[in-house]
Amino acid sequence: MLKLMKGFYDTRSKIVHGGQLKAAQQSYLEKVEELRSFVRRLLKSFVSFAVKPPNGYSKKHLGEELDGRLVNAAEREKIRAALGLT
Repeated sequence: MLKLMKGFYDTRSKIVHGGQLKAAQQSYLEKVEELRSFVRRLLKSFVSFAVKPPNGYSKKHLGEELDGRLVNAAEREKIRAALGLT
Protein backbone atom coordinates (compact mmCIF):
# COMPACT_ATOMS: atom_id res chain seq x y z
CA MET A 1 0.00 0.00 0.00
CA LEU A 2 2.82 2.38 0.93
CA LYS A 3 4.64 1.64 -2.33
CA LEU A 4 1.47 2.32 -4.31
CA MET A 5 0.81 5.62 -2.55
CA LYS A 6 4.45 6.69 -2.97
CA GLY A 7 4.21 5.95 -6.69
CA PHE A 8 1.09 8.07 -7.02
CA TYR A 9 2.68 10.90 -5.06
CA ASP A 10 5.84 10.81 -7.18
CA THR A 11 3.71 10.88 -10.34
CA ARG A 12 1.69 13.79 -8.96
CA SER A 13 4.88 15.69 -8.15
CA LYS A 14 6.23 15.25 -11.69
CA ILE A 15 2.96 16.53 -13.16
CA VAL A 16 2.65 19.49 -10.77
CA HIS A 17 6.28 20.55 -11.16
CA GLY A 18 6.36 20.06 -14.93
CA GLY A 19 8.71 17.10 -15.06
CA GLN A 20 8.82 14.44 -17.76
CA LEU A 21 6.93 11.29 -16.77
CA LYS A 22 8.92 8.05 -16.93
CA ALA A 23 7.26 4.80 -18.01
CA ALA A 24 6.81 3.68 -14.39
CA GLN A 25 5.11 6.95 -13.48
CA GLN A 26 3.00 6.81 -16.62
CA SER A 27 1.68 3.42 -15.48
CA TYR A 28 0.24 5.04 -12.34
CA LEU A 29 -2.06 7.13 -14.52
CA GLU A 30 -3.66 3.83 -15.56
CA LYS A 31 -4.25 2.90 -11.89
CA VAL A 32 -6.31 5.94 -10.91
CA GLU A 33 -9.37 3.85 -10.09
CA GLU A 34 -7.28 1.84 -7.62
CA LEU A 35 -6.25 5.11 -5.94
CA ARG A 36 -9.85 6.32 -5.82
CA SER A 37 -10.95 3.05 -4.26
CA PHE A 38 -8.28 3.29 -1.58
CA VAL A 39 -9.08 6.94 -0.79
CA ARG A 40 -12.80 6.11 -0.64
CA ARG A 41 -12.16 3.30 1.88
CA LEU A 42 -9.89 5.52 3.92
CA LEU A 43 -12.36 8.42 4.05
CA LYS A 44 -15.23 6.12 5.02
CA SER A 45 -13.06 4.67 7.78
CA PHE A 46 -12.10 8.09 9.13
CA VAL A 47 -15.71 9.30 9.11
CA SER A 48 -16.81 6.15 10.88
CA PHE A 49 -13.93 6.52 13.35
CA ALA A 50 -14.86 10.15 14.05
CA VAL A 51 -18.56 9.37 14.56
CA LYS A 52 -18.11 6.26 16.67
CA PRO A 53 -14.52 5.57 17.66
CA PRO A 54 -13.65 1.90 18.18
CA ASN A 55 -13.01 0.72 21.73
CA GLY A 56 -9.75 2.09 23.07
CA TYR A 57 -9.75 5.14 20.80
CA SER A 58 -11.27 8.59 21.08
CA LYS A 59 -11.73 11.67 18.92
CA LYS A 60 -8.76 13.16 20.79
CA HIS A 61 -6.71 10.20 19.59
CA LEU A 62 -7.64 10.92 15.98
CA GLY A 63 -6.88 14.63 16.25
CA GLU A 64 -3.85 14.75 18.52
CA GLU A 65 -2.18 11.36 18.85
CA LEU A 66 -2.59 9.65 15.49
CA ASP A 67 0.66 10.82 13.87
CA GLY A 68 2.75 9.70 16.83
CA ARG A 69 1.12 6.29 16.95
CA LEU A 70 1.50 5.71 13.20
CA VAL A 71 5.28 5.73 13.64
CA ASN A 72 5.08 2.53 15.70
CA ALA A 73 4.46 -0.53 13.48
CA ALA A 74 2.41 -2.41 16.10
CA GLU A 75 0.24 0.64 16.83
CA ARG A 76 -0.16 1.28 13.11
CA GLU A 77 -1.49 -2.26 12.59
CA LYS A 78 -3.92 -1.86 15.50
CA ILE A 79 -5.23 1.37 13.98
CA ARG A 80 -5.54 -0.22 10.53
CA ALA A 81 -7.55 -3.07 12.07
CA ALA A 82 -9.75 -0.64 14.01
CA LEU A 83 -10.44 1.29 10.81
CA GLY A 84 -11.21 -1.89 8.88
CA LEU A 85 -8.27 -1.40 6.54
CA THR A 86 -6.60 -4.79 7.02
